[in-house]
Amino acid sequence: MDEMRARPWGWAVIYATLLTMLFLFWAGRRFGPAVVVPHEPARSSGEYVTAFAGLLQRARATQWAQGQLVQALRGRLSRSLGVRSDASPTDIAHRFGERYPGDSQQLAGSLAALGGGPLPERQLLTEVRRVEELLRRANVRDTAPVPNLPPRGGTG
Repeated sequence: MDEMRARPWGWAVIYATLLTMLFLFWAGRRFGPAVVVPHEPARSSGEYVTAFAGLLQRARATQWAQGQLVQALRGRLSRSLGVRSDASPTDIAHRFGERYPGDSQQLAGSLAALGGGPLPERQLLTEVRRVEELLRRANVRDTAPVPNLPPRGGTG
């Protein structure tokens, strides 16, 4: 052992042995039984929607939800009707009445109510259901191309 510590080749053997042991310990076999992770079934998208709705209700975030719903409905209508999403509810309803059979006055009233001040939760759901029912009955598809419009307040 004294001869190995006194010569360079001895230190090389010691280092090689230590590095081999370290490698085997680090990347080698596990020590003990394998930990089996229980495999639970994946969650459905309905569970996520229900959980998110519960969070919104607990946070009393109806005003935020109202803003998101109005933005989504206006975006859908603007794409299908070829109008700007920031157009007035009467302009959107007028274009809707020209293109699809349906009650454009009811659409204008619902869009105005949704775009106005904060609504109670029940009234918010009622207005959204009315608009969705109108769109479903008119068989509105969200496939029309978005027209090239100049920027707001500009000429091009």
